[in-house]
Amino acid sequence: MDPAAQLYLHAVRTALAFDPALADRVAAEAEDHLAEAEEARGGAVDPHLCLGPPDAFAHGIAAAHGPPRLAGFLKLLLTALLLVTLTMRLRLAFLPPLEAEAWLWPARLADRWGLIAATLAAALAGVGLWRQRRGKGWRLSPRRLAWVGGAALLLSSLGGGVLTAVGIATQPTWGAMIPLATTAAEGVALLFLAGEYRRVRRYPGLV
Repeated sequence: MDPAAQLYLHAVRTALAFDPALADRVAAEAEDHLAEAEEARGGAVDPHLCLGPPDAFAHGIAAAHGPPRLAGFLKLLLTALLLVTLTMRLRLAFLPPLEAEAWLWPARLADRWGLIAATLAAALAGVGLWRQRRGKGWRLSPRRLAWVGGAALLLSSLGGGVLTAVGIATQPTWGAMIPLATTAAEGVALLFLAGEYRRVRRYPGLV
């Protein structure tokens, strides 16, 4: 391939370095366009004249992938919400009540209201994304709502983790291992959620 075309493809990959898989797909698409143009012309072409500036070309395609990627993030957020809710139910079923432990009120507050806030933020983000993808107005930012939902869910998970740990320490039984296992699953889901958000927030065109 022409050196100018190679430099152009490198610039495209650099512009989309936040999502290597997308960078490879867009670079491959640009390479196909350039190959077709070279075949039609019978020689090398200027990629800037053919496709435009590499940053603009890359971001133009990435902008179309932003909403579906945010939708994927919201699905992962929903999965994590279900895990946190399941852990809460299992903690009530298998661990002793801790209402007498007054010092645990911050953990109880974070556990309950963090989950409520995360659910509300995720629902609003989903509605906002749905309206935006259909060209309808929406004052709230789905991307920011998704961040709020993830942060609130992390707070809820931390509060729930404290309650689970204290409950197991108070009454260690084999049944207590069930909420412990779902708490561990929460942690894994939240790690995936954080990694996905780091990519989603850098997509152009998302508000």
